[in-house]
Amino acid sequence: MPTPVGHVLGALSVHLATAEGEAARLDRVRVVAVLAAAIAPDLDLLFKFVDGRNHHNNETHSIGAAAIAGLCAWAWARWRARVDAGRFGLAVAAAWFSHAVLDYVNKDTNPPIGIMALWPFSDAHYKLPWPILRDVWRHFSFEATVHNLLTVAWEIAVLLPILLITARLTLRRGH
Repeated sequence: MPTPVGHVLGALSVHLATAEGEAARLDRVRVVAVLAAAIAPDLDLLFKFVDGRNHHNNETHSIGAAAIAGLCAWAWARWRARVDAGRFGLAVAAAWFSHAVLDYVNKDTNPPIGIMALWPFSDAHYKLPWPILRDVWRHFSFEATVHNLLTVAWEIAVLLPILLITARLTLRRGH
């Protein structure tokens, strides 16, 4: 599971890649919606407090959940009479799915291993066999804090260049 820092960097890359024009890039509502969509799949961690079971990396980390989020965003944007309702919904869906992609490429040490990426078509869990991102330790200790700070540093080292390249390409294409 990447940190929120990694998910935010991924979301900002998605935002820039799907924004058409300077007005869309600077649209605060769009930026907040994309950032929220990229973080939202981890709300499944709260379900453990309800029934004591681990629900993480299941349905919320899937193409189906991303599609539902995108459709909800599109419907909201249409209701608000936004002219970019289609792109808005696409950006939210892509940001939501960026969360699943980043979870897919990280080292997972908390069962169930992998993500339920193809829900509702399959309940199988998928994991990249060669992790790119580090795992997050979910306990509190000095060692865990050091480990997690190194994880954040690694995410920045891997994902910030992607964000910068996306920004450069977006500005170059004149959108």
